Amino acid sequence: MPKCALLRAEMEKIKTQEKFEGSLQEFFSYVNTNKKFTPFTNAQSILDSFWNVKKTIEPNLAKMFKNTPKTKFEIRQTEAFRAASASAEYSPSNEDGTRPGVFYTPIIDAKTFNAVG
Repeated sequence: MPKCALLRAEMEKIKTQEKFEGSLQEFFSYVNTNKKFTPFTNAQSILDSFWNVKKTIEPNLAKMFKNTPKTKFEIRQTEAFRAASASAEYSPSNEDGTRPGVFYTPIIDAKTFNAVG
């Protein structure tokens, strides 16, 4: 099955789990506008959510990958001066490991930050 079809099938599963009866396109609109998917009150709560994802997946990395990063990893909010035009991004560590890899996420308004987007 092509990757697009697999992704679409997974999205359809989630739509069904949410008991949403419209089209997939309508479901995307629902996810983007329903307050249930914007649970954050401040930037730190968003960063904490990303750290929780990291804690959840970290114990399984060695089971899934032969090589895993040895360098430190950080999650940071994108600087305010560039947040409006930035997307989430990863800046890898340097080769000697003295600088951590950093995942940056732009947070303009925490109250509208979509938990699934």
